[in-house]
Amino acid sequence: RLVVVVTVVYNNVMMLQKQVETLERYLIDEYHIIAAIDSSSDHTRQAIIQHDCAQLELECHATPFSDFDGAFALHDRPSWSHMRALNWLLQTVVFPDFKDALLLILDPDVFLLSPFTVRAFTCEHGGACGLALPTVRSTNRSVQQCHVSGFTQGIQGQVFGGSSAYLHVAVLMLDLVALPALHNLSLNPANFDGVYADSGSQLLFYLDSLRSNCTSCASSGTTGSSSSISRQRRVLEHPISRAHWWSDGLVS
Repeated sequence: RLVVVVTVVYNNVMMLQKQVETLERYLIDEYHIIAAIDSSSDHTRQAIIQHDCAQLELECHATPFSDFDGAFALHDRPSWSHMRALNWLLQTVVFPDFKDALLLILDPDVFLLSPFTVRAFTCEHGGACGLALPTVRSTNRSVQQCHVSGFTQGIQGQVFGGSSAYLHVAVLMLDLVALPALHNLSLNPANFDGVYADSGSQLLFYLDSLRSNCTSCASSGTTGSSSSISRQRRVLEHPISRAHWWSDGLVS
């Protein structure tokens, strides 16, 4: 199955070039890169698509948004603007056109540092985890299947009755086949009882809806592909413990 790598580009094409370079060097899976170009002006967006994306042979899409629409408060603008572009790309391009894909979302300033596959990576406590291949063995250990994997970001304060955490979008992996009702998935920032969370926090609402639907289906005895998939879905936090395979900054 194809791995679709998704990122958002603003005005710094150098980081996109570095992502392409490190993906070519280190991502073992067959992959396809799709970028949302969300620069500050239409002119810059079109210039990046016509010159840089063409030169790099990438699929790029200019977002339809403006930095001057007044839709977001200033203190929320960076996270909201990023997620607005990312959600738009997922809902208009990725989810409709790549229904069977394994999705790898990367922040614009995240780069691979060593060989990596979404099908087998080091997870918590040194275990072996992966998307889509529950029976593959790696270094004599069974690879545990998961459907959503990413890095936890903590929320301080009373959230759902206590402190909580969510999966940030710096590195986020999803098995699209195993996740129903993707039109309900949003990665926008969320406000939990007055506590502001960062990019990706609304993913909690989507996951909670799957759990609720699963519970309802199980109690009513209803069967169907969506409920079956929901019961089998596994969310895995911290896909890395010791082997540092990614970087959140430019690598020399």
